[in-house]
Amino acid sequence: MPKKTTSITPILLVTLVAMVGLFVLSLWFSVVSYRLPFLIPLTVLTTLLTAMVATLPFLYVVRRHPTSLVISMLGTQAAGKTVYVTVLFNQLSIGHVGGMTFSQYGSETVEMVHSNLSRLAEGKWLPSTPPLLLFPFRAIVRMGSGFFKSVYRIEIGDFAGQHMHEFDASSEHWLHKTKYFDYVIQSDIVFLVIDMALIVKADRIKTAQLQNAFKAAFQILLEKKGVQERKKTRTPVAILLMKSDLCGTSSAKALFTRAMPELRDLCQNRCAHFAIFPVSSIGKLGKSNSPPQRLKPVGVVEPLAWALRSVEL
Repeated sequence: MPKKTTSITPILLVTLVAMVGLFVLSLWFSVVSYRLPFLIPLTVLTTLLTAMVATLPFLYVVRRHPTSLVISMLGTQAAGKTVYVTVLFNQLSIGHVGGMTFSQYGSETVEMVHSNLSRLAEGKWLPSTPPLLLFPFRAIVRMGSGFFKSVYRIEIGDFAGQHMHEFDASSEHWLHKTKYFDYVIQSDIVFLVIDMALIVKADRIKTAQLQNAFKAAFQILLEKKGVQERKKTRTPVAILLMKSDLCGTSSAKALFTRAMPELRDLCQNRCAHFAIFPVSSIGKLGKSNSPPQRLKPVGVVEPLAWALRSVEL
């Protein structure tokens, strides 16, 4: 998990307050003490120049020192988490997408994305992430332009879906916490990954069990993050409806809401920033339900763009 960095926003606010205070003090000193109104324009100009000079170092810091953000993905086994992150990094590496300029960070990430894409191009699914293994996909993301652009160093942790049971009090994994549990608790952004293939099958029992598992996990997440009852977490939370091509991305939200209304309502009521995104990482499947020769992702970039904008609010 990357080392947290201090947000530059409070520093800029303090600088602004200080500059306003300096202006008011200078104005009072000129008019009241010396009663020389002709000094007012000079005072205003001096204050503005001082503010500009004082702000430049902070803008420089913003450009040179990105804010580190950790994104955790909470989902079941075979929900498509690894495929999603791989396709996300590939889409963003192509160019300026979704208002973001993107560059993969670290040779391990570059090699993993390339290896995964090569396997998908061969018509093979990616192997399941082994238990206890964490692979951090890392990148530098820039949003906006000029001195006022935001720069983030993001990390998306890829864990095995089995670890979700660490948030289930009825599971044997409940008392056997791994670093995955702490990783999710300490993350800055949370993606809840729903496998729409399970919902499309219309298995009410399994769907109800899945909803209860996510509700329990989310409530424990709130508790461990110190969110008091009836309060809302400031951590952006997004529900990603994976494999939405199975039901049509335009219909995925409605289908999910009918199948898991309690999870949707819980997230809406307890999150200051919450959204639902239909996602299809590869598009329609090829022959024998294998990855198609040409990937046609839909809705892959939008969750990350929304999450980064929500962090700034």
